[in-house]
Amino acid sequence: MKFIRNTSAKMVRASGAMNLVLAGKVRALLKGRAHVRIEDIEALAAPVLRHRLAPTFHAESQGVGSDDIVARVLQEVPRPGGDSLL
Repeated sequence: MKFIRNTSAKMVRASGAMNLVLAGKVRALLKGRAHVRIEDIEALAAPVLRHRLAPTFHAESQGVGSDDIVARVLQEVPRPGGDSLL
């Protein structure tokens, strides 16, 4: 994830990941499910994590924002079954 190191001055900590999982659980319950699906995490990744990432000056000068960084992470993280998250 060299892209993340080069574009983000502030990284997501464990508490950010835990909050993403918690938000996924809430979304699943609101949808009537007792389990979290990958779609829950995809839908909530940007809203939960965007304020936890601080793009570097270089990234901002190229028009790369927090949402772009989150989207790139979702593209690069493999899904169960071998596909990327997006």
